[in-house]
Parts: sequence; structure tokens; C-alpha cells
Amino acid sequence: SSGINAEYGKTNVEVFQDIPRATEKIRDQRLKLTGHLVRHNDLIAHDVLLWKPAHGKARPGRPNLTFTDTLLHDLKGICETHEELGRLANERVLWREIIKTRLRLPP
Repeated sequence: SSGINAEYGKTNVEVFQDIPRATEKIRDQRLKLTGHLVRHNDLIAHDVLLWKPAHGKARPGRPNLTFTDTLLHDLKGICETHEELGRLANERVLWREIIKTRLRLPP
């Protein structure tokens, strides 16, 4: 037992208010990893990260959500395109400031 039950009269919000949400931690790590990968041209992941297929036939149905699409969703209102994401992540000081401000916003 966790030692907390209905007798204490605390809600889940009160109990878990000081614990960061898992989604926030994952978003934080995803943004930090992106900044690292974009600035290291020698890594294979650098080329793959912002790559967008220029040819091929799309399958019917909803397209799969890519890592870069997730990043653009995380940074909604800050950057809109893959190119802009790459440019921002290349500027270390600016990227760290973006991460700090995103951490203060709800997911």
C-alpha cells in the first residue's frame, strides 16, 4: 500500500502535483536529442532526422507520424517546417532557450 487512501481526503491532483508528467520528460529528452543530432554532421542520425522523402507513392489512409512530425507538434507556434526546425536546432543558445520555454508550457 502507498500509505495514501481516501481517509486522508487528498485528490490525485494534490498527491501528484510535484511529480513531473512522463510526457513532459519524454518531450524534454526528445528536444535535447534533436539539438545534439542536428549539430553533429558526422552521425548517421543527423542525415535521417530531418530527411523528407521527395519521391514515391503515398499509401492510402492516414500517414504515419514521424519523429520530425512529433517535434513540429512539440514546437507548435515556434517553427512550422523541417527546414526551420533544422535552422533553430543548429543555434545552440537559441535551441536551449526554446527548450526551457517549452518546459514551462503544458504538453
